[in-house]
Amino acid sequence: MTLLFHPDDRLKEISQEITQFDESLQLLLTVMLDVAYTEQGVGLAAPQLGVNSRMIIVDQSSGDDKNELLVMVNPDITAHLGEVESQESCLSIPGIAGVVRRYAEVSVAYQTLLGERKDLKLDGRRAIITQHEIDHLNGILFIDRIKGIRKLTLRGKHK
Repeated sequence: MTLLFHPDDRLKEISQEITQFDESLQLLLTVMLDVAYTEQGVGLAAPQLGVNSRMIIVDQSSGDDKNELLVMVNPDITAHLGEVESQESCLSIPGIAGVVRRYAEVSVAYQTLLGERKDLKLDGRRAIITQHEIDHLNGILFIDRIKGIRKLTLRGKHK
């Protein structure tokens, strides 16, 4: 599995719900963590690796703090509160950043790698990253959410 880049059509597909909770999910998690941390990402969705499955990881520490890692299977935002603007970028769209409007707080229902159902309330950066990654599961890229006079900016070596 390798990281997909925009405009790969697979990034626009709606991901399938995961119904089998077996060792293949642990293998997928291992690959996702390797790619995210190698690329210094704070999150990754399975579709970014060409896997049409509803699984995301969120780790705002980029692997520096094991307690920060969230692994969510079949995540769904069940409630939200407030709005905030967020400067975002994406591993699948290198060199581009932009301002996106997101919910300030979200409640997320999801399953663990073993299929156990959980609910979690998130705010701040973790809420924003989680929304970004769930968007990937629904075929939505952060650049699809940029409206009006908000603009994209070039980042890093791509300037």
